[in-house]
Amino acid sequence: MKSALSLAETIAAKMQDLSSQRQQQVLDFIEFLLQQDTPPEKFLHPDGRPMSALEAAGDLVGCIEGPGDLSMKKQELKRHPVQ
Repeated sequence: MKSALSLAETIAAKMQDLSSQRQQQVLDFIEFLLQQDTPPEKFLHPDGRPMSALEAAGDLVGCIEGPGDLSMKKQELKRHPVQ
């Protein structure tokens, strides 16, 4: 009597018939599917409240030299090159 193969065993057996390039494509697809199932990372305060984007990137604010107002016109930005 033939035993029933699990889905994972069936996939693994069929993978053996594929070239290494095709096996890599299957692996890439599996990783893509797993990534879709993973919820996006949330930035939270220690007490569990959600953080704003500004709070999450707070250590980056002001780390680049240049004009303080980035809403300047292109001509004004050219007069104030980033150093």
